[in-house]
Amino acid sequence: ANNSGIPFAAVEYTNENHKVKAWEYYVIDLYNMFLAQYDYSNSISSFSYDLAAQFTNYKEIGQLASNNYTNIDYSIYAVKFNGKFESGFEFDTGASKFSDGEGIGATLSAWGGFPTYTYGYIYNWFEVGSLQNVALYKIQLGYDLSKIGLKNSWIGYRHTYYDLDSAHSKTVSGTPQDKMKLNGIRFKYAPTVGMYLTVNYEHRALDNEPDASAYRLIGGYKF
Repeated sequence: ANNSGIPFAAVEYTNENHKVKAWEYYVIDLYNMFLAQYDYSNSISSFSYDLAAQFTNYKEIGQLASNNYTNIDYSIYAVKFNGKFESGFEFDTGASKFSDGEGIGATLSAWGGFPTYTYGYIYNWFEVGSLQNVALYKIQLGYDLSKIGLKNSWIGYRHTYYDLDSAHSKTVSGTPQDKMKLNGIRFKYAPTVGMYLTVNYEHRALDNEPDASAYRLIGGYKF
């Protein structure tokens, strides 16, 4: 950041059911990032769940604020509700709303581990024309395959719907885009030690663009 560094501060409080956090990144002469999040976790019989709300804000500062090339001033509002059953089934749901501010394409979604979970709505990243004033919704269903003898394995399906603002999201030729749908399947094998593997498939349907599919294969060895 222009050799100026990035001051960072965080405070978190956690007890049996509640977790509150606030993170602050001051990227000197570029932009400031602030995050606040609240989680409530609990268990009822054979069901455990996590309900959370999150707010993030990006604002230009310093030298960036003095130029006319990029204006950064937007926020993200997000909620999620995740649950797991002892039977092995689980679900993840979420909704996010980007404010009608500028500069979304000029910032990083995760600087030094900034925990903005809105960007985790897809397996493989397909960028729309713009996320300005966009609402997005996620539902994921998963199953712990160790329940049927495949230890350390998991499989899941995810659907994400982007309600785009056609005034901002456009193709390269300028054609407006109203929506994007993503459907993905993931298989994970993740032992504590030894070979691990993640296989992703995702299909994208984006207004006024050809449909696209992607595969991602990630593997390695844990010592």
